[in-house]
Amino acid sequence: MNHRAAVVILLGVLGATCGATYAGVARGFPGLPYMLELDIDADSWDAQGDPSNTVLTFDLSDMLIEDSMLIMNVTGVEWNLTVETFGASWLSEASLALQPGDGGPDGPTVITPGLGNDFPGLSTFSSAGLVEFSGGDIVLLPTGVLEIELFESFDDLDDFVDAHVSGSITVHGFAIPTPGTMPVLMGVGVLAARRSRR
Repeated sequence: MNHRAAVVILLGVLGATCGATYAGVARGFPGLPYMLELDIDADSWDAQGDPSNTVLTFDLSDMLIEDSMLIMNVTGVEWNLTVETFGASWLSEASLALQPGDGGPDGPTVITPGLGNDFPGLSTFSSAGLVEFSGGDIVLLPTGVLEIELFESFDDLDDFVDAHVSGSITVHGFAIPTPGTMPVLMGVGVLAARRSRR
């Protein structure tokens, strides 16, 4: 599956005031703001953690700078997602768990596009702007990998597809360059579009 990544990264001098920090990883380093739009087009199967579930993998570091290894921090998301349910499954049950793909200490942050729509159907849901995480940032360690697991908050039938989710999620956050990438980033402004690899 191909995933479109529309990248906007605003960089200035590394001493600028965008001072996001990473507890226990790179405290005190300035953060570089970014946005990444991730294409979603996958089925939602079973309860969270079930081996049948679809897990999408996005190398955010590589999307920003090819073959790089940046420390990535996701602080919020926007979404524009269409949910189509099957059988008795409700729109409110299709969920997406965002989590580090490198075994980091941070647990998943869950978004439920159709929250409150306790009935089957086909509908498109928008966050209507940026939703910032209130329970703490998702910290991605230097591998820079984000996983998105599609799952059902209530599994109507085990090992059967309950819903299909399509559209896009835009992640917002800050990137911290590792020593090898710092010369590339200093004093540069980049507006780029890349295609990601799943």
